[in-house]
Amino acid sequence: MVSFVICLTAVVSAQDAIDRQLFSPEWLMQHRPQLKLTDDQARSIVELVQQKRPEIERGDQAIREARTSLEKTLSFRKIDEPQTMQAFEKLSRLEGDVRRLQFGLMVQLRTLLTPEQRVLASQLKMTPQANGNVQRRLQAKMARLQAELQKRGATGQPPTQVVRWMEPFSQLMQQGKIREAEDRLNRALRMVDLDPNAIAPAVLKPSEPSFPKREIPPLVAQSAAEIRQQVQGLKRQDVPWRKIAWKTSLLDGLKASRDENKPIILWVFIDRPIDDERC
Repeated sequence: MVSFVICLTAVVSAQDAIDRQLFSPEWLMQHRPQLKLTDDQARSIVELVQQKRPEIERGDQAIREARTSLEKTLSFRKIDEPQTMQAFEKLSRLEGDVRRLQFGLMVQLRTLLTPEQRVLASQLKMTPQANGNVQRRLQAKMARLQAELQKRGATGQPPTQVVRWMEPFSQLMQQGKIREAEDRLNRALRMVDLDPNAIAPAVLKPSEPSFPKREIPPLVAQSAAEIRQQVQGLKRQDVPWRKIAWKTSLLDGLKASRDENKPIILWVFIDRPIDDERC
């Protein structure tokens, strides 16, 4: 099994000017209360994501195929340089196409916000708390990715391609290139068929009533006799199957069935109940 450790201890630096103006659907939903997004805005965000997701997934599939082709080209004993560069250019073009789709999605999401919400969202991204939220989000995504890679490795499918793809992640984090690092992490999740921006349907129902918590009565010390009495009270005394004259021998049961011309009910139990010899 191929394993790797990616450090997330790098301090998340302030986002650059462009990053502060763009917001992922996941980030918008996480900050819905602060931004005071309406139900219509939340619904439009989900619809946009659902609309763009198939195209992005097709792009990711094309990237996986192009990366496999490039790896195959590099594995030849004699490397064909023009063919290798052609494969690399194809991969780079496909990655650019997906980044363009993701950028376009965030531009469309920005247009859904009011001018006041845009200003507030940019301010939220600059706060230390927002930086902490970014780090927690990346840690959650990384945990999902590592769990999936471990599962695949245990089943004999070493995810070497994903591991190599994630190698620059730590360096990007240390350089403060948060968006590039998260884009790379999102791509890795899609490579193992995980959705990095899954939005729970529950976010569209902020007014859904919550169920009251059931109070658990405090524990009271009881004697062994009291506990035994309570257990006995939970047992049913009149159990119909206990009144049946069960045969403990299969041969005896077959003979009785023939003699009385009745069908057989076979009850098989793993291990025998302590106080019952009819199983």
